[in-house]
Amino acid sequence: MAVEELDLLQGSVFEKVILFHKRVFYLSLIMRSKIFLFFLLIGWQIGLAQSDSTKRKHIIGFYSQANTVYGDLAKINDVIVPLGYPQLRDSYAGVSIGYSLRRSTRKSYINVGLSYLTSTRSGQTDLAATKDGALKNWEVHVRANYDLIKHPKWLIYPYLGEGLGYGEFTLYDNITRQSFATSVANFSGPTTKTWSSIYVYINTGMGIERKFRVWVYDFYVGVSGGYRLSTSNFFSGNYPPFYQSDRAPIKMSGFEWNFRLRFEIWDLKRLNRMDERWGQKNRK
Repeated sequence: MAVEELDLLQGSVFEKVILFHKRVFYLSLIMRSKIFLFFLLIGWQIGLAQSDSTKRKHIIGFYSQANTVYGDLAKINDVIVPLGYPQLRDSYAGVSIGYSLRRSTRKSYINVGLSYLTSTRSGQTDLAATKDGALKNWEVHVRANYDLIKHPKWLIYPYLGEGLGYGEFTLYDNITRQSFATSVANFSGPTTKTWSSIYVYINTGMGIERKFRVWVYDFYVGVSGGYRLSTSNFFSGNYPPFYQSDRAPIKMSGFEWNFRLRFEIWDLKRLNRMDERWGQKNRK
């Protein structure tokens, strides 16, 4: 009876699930803004630690990027959809964060970063569904961007990169959407099985960026697109002896596009002067 009373107080299951997704969405926006501010503060401190900006040989920047890769999930969908699982999107998308490095006399730069990409069911979420699936990828990458023009505010560049990734494809069965109190009382959860892969990829393409100067920062906003070639065509089961037949046909190669926001510190003298003034005020 206590469990039933708690369920009634908390409302319907569907309302709670919708509210949960809204909270996750707003929390993700807050976290992304905090991550960007965190890198902004790191850049500030690095700038303060360096000497006169005119003597710098290299300039460090930080960037955040939205990624989309159009892989080939048609074969895996042909297998799981007839069995009652939802169809996965052919594209997997996510975010990247990292830092950039260039010579102070050139606009060409390299960037190193981390990425998280995922593909979930296509279409709207069915709250009554008892089966689901998801593809998740974690990657570390490095990319060289060579500027072709000598314009003070624009960059047009070809890029060439490589990366190392780890991916997981998971199927969920016997999903029961219930309240927290009922879940604790029954102590039940969905049945899952996971296939995984470690892969290497190279990617190449073209990009364009526009510089905007704001106070002591140079912000670069741009897009790029190209193609990535991956070594992964199958994800293997996680249970030995890893039978050859128990492999999920997932191809990670495909066209890609990215939206990038990058910033650098261009006036270290002003930052140093401001830091000195703040230090004097704090000592008083």
